[in-house]
Amino acid sequence: MPEIIGEVVVRTVSDAKRSAAWYCDLLGAQETSRYVQPEGHVALVHLGELRSGVELCLVDHGADPGTFTEFRAGLDHLEFLVAERSDLDAWAARLDELGIRHSGVKEPFYTANSMLTFRDPDNIQLEFFWRAQSQSSPENRSHAACLDTPSAWPMRVQLMPRPRKMATWSCTAASTCDSTA
Repeated sequence: MPEIIGEVVVRTVSDAKRSAAWYCDLLGAQETSRYVQPEGHVALVHLGELRSGVELCLVDHGADPGTFTEFRAGLDHLEFLVAERSDLDAWAARLDELGIRHSGVKEPFYTANSMLTFRDPDNIQLEFFWRAQSQSSPENRSHAACLDTPSAWPMRVQLMPRPRKMATWSCTAASTCDSTA
């Protein structure tokens, strides 16, 4: 089987520049590339967070994407894994510092895991998630039926770091683009 060497989360956003600034502030991510259409519209911004290797590609199609809801087919939420339970408290403080509303650290009855949920500028639910060390412990097994529901199936993003350098795209016509990568 061919090898997969990583993944990039590609999201449609209503304003790529605004969303890129928001994610850079929140995660300490760096912009690695952007595509600006000939008329000046920022259509795509690629971000990388070097410590974790998380890559986000924010795409602005130039049309009203409507209001996001996790109750339609597609993305439910995006989850960022943290190493320690105490990291959730640190992220809660970081969200407070940035003025981003959040749930506070939640510890659901059906699992030993903990999470902190919040929303991005396009109302997409995001979550910092701490996975308890032993998923096979008796208390976790006793709640196995709860984990068989779709609401307990979060998307987990855990990527390997890959160094990237900034690429700048210049376009003279819709079909002629050059990269300085």
